[in-house]
Amino acid sequence: MLHGADGVIDQALGHFRTARRPFAWWAGPRSRPLDLEKRLTDKGLRAAEYELGMSMALKDLPRE
Repeated sequence: MLHGADGVIDQALGHFRTARRPFAWWAGPRSRPLDLEKRLTDKGLRAAEYELGMSMALKDLPRE
């Protein structure tokens, strides 16, 4: 049974370890819980890279 974020993290780690498959977990400013990055590193994951991104509402796109 899953218990919050830690349960979901444990389930994902268990699945990919059992399958012996690599995986990535993307976390961003809107990821929850707010301490997700710490929870992931506490479970042994590490930040492999940091990516920058931008967004814009489609209604705000300039018309050509």
